[in-house]
Amino acid sequence: ASCPESHPNSVAGSTSQNQCYTSCTTACAEPKCPDNATCSYGENPNAGNLYYGANSCDATALTCPMEFECDDGYQKNKAGNGCVVIEYTITYELNSGANDTTNPSSYTIESDTIVLAEPTRDGYTFAGWTENGTSITEIATGTTGDKTLVANWTPNGYNITYNANGGTGDMTYTECVYGQSCALSANAFTRAGYTFAGWNTVANGTGTSYADNATIPNITGAVTLYAQWNVVTYTITLDKNA
Repeated sequence: ASCPESHPNSVAGSTSQNQCYTSCTTACAEPKCPDNATCSYGENPNAGNLYYGANSCDATALTCPMEFECDDGYQKNKAGNGCVVIEYTITYELNSGANDTTNPSSYTIESDTIVLAEPTRDGYTFAGWTENGTSITEIATGTTGDKTLVANWTPNGYNITYNANGGTGDMTYTECVYGQSCALSANAFTRAGYTFAGWNTVANGTGTSYADNATIPNITGAVTLYAQWNVVTYTITLDKNA
């Protein structure tokens, strides 16, 4: 800030303290103020745009009007006689995920570079943060403005594998996607003396059962299905006349 001509700096370094000085030689007179300020004698009214001083003929300190602009990332303080750093907010749109506790909720232009941590989500792999559709991995020192960061996710893939459980043959696993339904492949196993009786998540049949060509709803992880077999009963007929 600079002092008006009617109150030139009379003390070295006064502009750094935002103070203007004048000396009285005969009698005190009301200081001349610019049109946008008000003169006030007596106690300091504690306002950044007022001149003030004591009714004396000694050197009188007067507050300079604050005609200045703050740099990016800063704003005028409440008194209007200086700049303070702006605190910006960081909003996270997690899309059903859980944020890492190290990700901050705010920052300033003076903050150290913030490397964004990865959130987590069951059944999904984190695919990165975006801001307005653009990938972002950190908030660098010197950045300004509120931020809204969006978490992106890729659903995990899980396989259904088939176990012959005493039978023979080969079957390729079925690829499924987390949270989606998945259709089973038709049985290709055989077992001499047995007929195929469906699938079960436990070899002895005490788990969840599925019919041949059934659909498993809402896949949440890898599944192994065991073929279930019913023994074939044969009838022996005796010919009494033989």
